[in-house]
Amino acid sequence: MNTDFTKFMAKREDEELIRIVTFDKNDYQPAALTAAQEELKKRNIDPKRHEQLTKRLKKKIAKEIAEKEENERPKSIWKRLGNFVFHIIDYLFWPVLLLVGLLIFLLQKLWGDDNTDGDEIED
Repeated sequence: MNTDFTKFMAKREDEELIRIVTFDKNDYQPAALTAAQEELKKRNIDPKRHEQLTKRLKKKIAKEIAEKEENERPKSIWKRLGNFVFHIIDYLFWPVLLLVGLLIFLLQKLWGDDNTDGDEIED
């Protein structure tokens, strides 16, 4: 597959290019990394700005890692039980309630006393 990474990398922001060549370099093909490095050289980013972007990226990546770990951490038994009960109510209770209501309605129509035979109700 002959992909033109140069055009792709030219569309990326400075911060994203820095992230590609430093923190996420294992996620990219060698040709893509080379294209990102060449684009950074072409842009001639000021070293102070480069340092600021790198610090911002470190904070952002640390936050992403913390969020990922939080999401992967096993939840307490009470949270899992609460989620289970919520799903039972959400997926079973309301449809069952609707079916019971429909059944009551149909039974009332079939066998309910609707006084259609002309008899008067006596007090």
